[in-house]
Amino acid sequence: MKMNRRSDEINEYRRLSGRLLIIAGCLLMAAVLLVNVIDYVRSRTAVSQFAKEKEQMIVVSNENDQQKEQQISGQNEDIGETDTEDALTMQERLEKGELLGVLRISKIDLEEAVKEGSSSSVISSALGHMEETALPGTIGNCAIAGHRNYVFGRFFNRLNEVEAGDTVEIETLNGIYQYTVTESYVVEPEDVSVLSQDTKQSELTLITCTPLFVGSHRLIIKGTLQNETGR
Repeated sequence: MKMNRRSDEINEYRRLSGRLLIIAGCLLMAAVLLVNVIDYVRSRTAVSQFAKEKEQMIVVSNENDQQKEQQISGQNEDIGETDTEDALTMQERLEKGELLGVLRISKIDLEEAVKEGSSSSVISSALGHMEETALPGTIGNCAIAGHRNYVFGRFFNRLNEVEAGDTVEIETLNGIYQYTVTESYVVEPEDVSVLSQDTKQSELTLITCTPLFVGSHRLIIKGTLQNETGR
C-alpha cells in the first residue's frame, strides 16, 4: 500500500514538473516574441520618423530658395537668415545622435533605419553607423553594423543572400546613394581591417554576425558607390 502511494506521488511530481516546464517554455517564447515585436515597432517608427523629417526639410529648403530668389530680385530686401534648425546638416545630426538615414536592399526586402553608433542600445532597434568611419556618399569606408534577428528578414538576418552585383541603397537628408556589392567574405571578430579608411573612393562595408544563432565570426559585405542623387 505504501509502495503504491509512493509511486503515485512520484508520478504526480513528474506530471507537475512536466507542466511547469511547458509553462516556462511558453513564457520564454512569449518573452522573445514580445522583444522582437517591440524592436520591430521601434524600427518602423524610426523609418517613418526619417521620412517625415526629410519631407519637412524639403519644405524648409524650398522656402529658403524662394526667399533667396526674392532677395535677389529685390522684392524683399529685409529678409534675414531663416531658421534652419529643421534642416540640420548630416554632421549636426550625428552630434545630436539622431537618425542618419535609411538603408535598403531590395533583393532581401530590407528597409531599416540607420543611426549613429554601434552600441547595443542603438543596434537593438536599428542599424548602426560605426563611429570614425566615412559618412554615406563621401570618400572613405562607410561601415554599418547590424544584428541578425531571430525573426526572418529582420535587420541583417538575410544578409548572407546578398551577392556581388546586388545594390545597396542608403538615403540620408543629403541624398540617395547606391552602392554595388563587389564581394562578401567571413572574418574573425577581432579583424578590424574591414574598417580601414585607406581608400580614394566611396566604399560601403556591412557587418553582421555569422553563422546565424552562433555568431562566432563576422560576415562582411563590401560595395562601391555607383550612383547618387540629390535630396
